[in-house]
Amino acid sequence: MGESEKPKGMGGAMLVVSLGVLLSRVLGFARDVVLAAVWGTGLGTGIWVAAFRIPNLTRALFGEGSFTGSFVPVFSETLEKEGKAAAWRAACRVVSVLTLVLGALVLLAAAVCWGLLPFFPKELHRQTLMMTPALMPYALFICVAVAFGGVLNSFRRFALPSVTPLILNVFQILAAGGVWWCCIRGRTPEEIQAVVENGTGVWWLVPAVLLAGAVHVWVHLRAARKVAGEPFRFDPALRSPEVRKVALLMAPTLLGTGLIQFNIVLDTVWASVLGAAALSSLYFSQRIIYLPVGLFGVAAGVVSLPAMSQSWARGDRDAFRGQLAHSLRNVLFMCMPMTALLIVLSEPVVCLAYQRGSFGEESVRATLWALLFYLPGIPFFSLVKPMANGFYARQDTRTPMLVTLACLVLNVIMNLLVILPHLLPGSLFDLAPLRGMQQGGLALSTTLCSLMNLALLMVIFRRRTGIDILADIRQSALKIFAATGAAALVAIFALRLTEAVGVAARLPAGMKPGLRVLCERGAEVAIPLAAGYAAYALAAWLLKCEELRELTGLLLARLRRKKA
Repeated sequence: MGESEKPKGMGGAMLVVSLGVLLSRVLGFARDVVLAAVWGTGLGTGIWVAAFRIPNLTRALFGEGSFTGSFVPVFSETLEKEGKAAAWRAACRVVSVLTLVLGALVLLAAAVCWGLLPFFPKELHRQTLMMTPALMPYALFICVAVAFGGVLNSFRRFALPSVTPLILNVFQILAAGGVWWCCIRGRTPEEIQAVVENGTGVWWLVPAVLLAGAVHVWVHLRAARKVAGEPFRFDPALRSPEVRKVALLMAPTLLGTGLIQFNIVLDTVWASVLGAAALSSLYFSQRIIYLPVGLFGVAAGVVSLPAMSQSWARGDRDAFRGQLAHSLRNVLFMCMPMTALLIVLSEPVVCLAYQRGSFGEESVRATLWALLFYLPGIPFFSLVKPMANGFYARQDTRTPMLVTLACLVLNVIMNLLVILPHLLPGSLFDLAPLRGMQQGGLALSTTLCSLMNLALLMVIFRRRTGIDILADIRQSALKIFAATGAAALVAIFALRLTEAVGVAARLPAGMKPGLRVLCERGAEVAIPLAAGYAAYALAAWLLKCEELRELTGLLLARLRRKKA
């Protein structure tokens, strides 16, 4: 199958996953809006971001990252060669061992945090070390749920795993909304400032997260058991072939993913040196870029890995190449216009999303500074996952790990250049430009390292397989870049026109001030966004982009099925 041919079912599956992720990201964005309104970029948000980092690290290590990249190819191969019953028995053994390992990690993390408490008297660090052990059971729940999600994906059941993250967001919104109702609503500015400075009510989020994790496991286990046709049996067979194979595949990816997560933890520590405001503004800017990355990069990674794994197991090299190229092209087609439009509308987006309650103009400026350095990295963040799957599908987990290690070294060096002026003022490292970068420097480092990661993966993939994947997507990429340029120009013009017209002056005089501001900010985002996407669609149609035709065909086909 050539690059131009459509890998069967992948486009529709990517659409399903993207829609599910969209719902989750929208709710996640709503959660962040509530967090920003309650705690702004103050102590409460800083505590939560830092404490939730360790459970998220565990999730990345033993959930969506290392484990999925190792388990899904093994499960898919067993499913392809030995059938459903054998594959499910193998999954039970692997998940049982995973549960034991995670249980030990939960206890270890709690012991380490409690042991460190006496050495960190600062309130931000003290509260973080107290909250982290309370959140660690969530890491166990979510990793087991993700394992069952990998089973569902291998059976081409993509919808449920893509929407279940809604559960966590809903529970967090309810908890943070309760804090808003009790501590923010109707309070004086001085009382609100006290909530920001003291982090009042942030512990309400802990039981919400734990309950969400337990529900997540139950939903995935029930669905996986149904599709497998057999009950789950706890069978921690450490010496079974599938456990050994997954463990061997996980070893390099665990190291690679661990290096990435260790780097994220270092980013958190370094941002905390700059203060709670820097830590919180990095978090809120990341939440904006995670929307397109989750929609496009994660969705393509979830869908492409089982398909490419089975193609490689069959020895179908052409199908493997076509599936990888298809995945990359579609990610690029969907993420490029979002990147350009977010750059154009960065300030209106931050104001619309967060500026209310405890999140004032100073918080807007801090978040915008980090966001501007993150935004150019959206295509790189999005493409790394499906590109790494080209190695994982071939059961080569060592190469992405080594690439990650190289990028980590670069990131550490760049971050130190940003942080050292604050740790060692007056020294050789106290360079004024670096001191002024603050959280923007940390964001820029992440973006540049992601670019390096993607470039190295593509170069090494070509040398190892003889497949020039860049050549396969070059023609489509040029058309996408041209259409993106048109979208950006139209969005800039539409934004200037919207500001010149003055939406606020045309709203009813009796409208409440808060609603008036929301409508004005909403118009400054929605009108240029709609105009930009319309221009992108028109330009893609004129340039005969295959991705637009395919996406339109999938949407029309689904609409016809619903009507029928």
